[in-house]
Amino acid sequence: MAVNQTALDAALQGLSLPSHLWVRGAELHPGGHIEVTLDGDCGVSIGECSLFTRDLRNALGEDFDECTLEVASGGIDAELKTRREFVKNIGRKLEVQRTEGKPLTGILTYVDASRIGLMTKKLHPAQAPKPPVFIHFSAITQAKAAF
Repeated sequence: MAVNQTALDAALQGLSLPSHLWVRGAELHPGGHIEVTLDGDCGVSIGECSLFTRDLRNALGEDFDECTLEVASGGIDAELKTRREFVKNIGRKLEVQRTEGKPLTGILTYVDASRIGLMTKKLHPAQAPKPPVFIHFSAITQAKAAF
């Protein structure tokens, strides 16, 4: 029997991850190809991906026989979706698309339960620094690292 999304979700829920790791996403593709993306407060090591792969294979049991599994870290260019991902990226330059107004690019300096703060660029070097621009999570349509 092949793995279905319900079995995959149940297997993932049953796994115990170290407190510094979390599952960013899991997709089941046609042909039984499973992609799981992990993230961590301090990144994800290859060893942690390997251990997770082993644990997920064991959790899926014989259902896994007809599947291929790819486990990877999200990478620096992955879209930020959760508060925890924003906290991890404090100090990084982000580009934030909003529900209203132009996109903003700036250094992420602040995250709380409901919003983030970005320090945007000064127009002139002689100007005093601008105060942070605060954006509520509900107003963010996309946020990614800017390079």
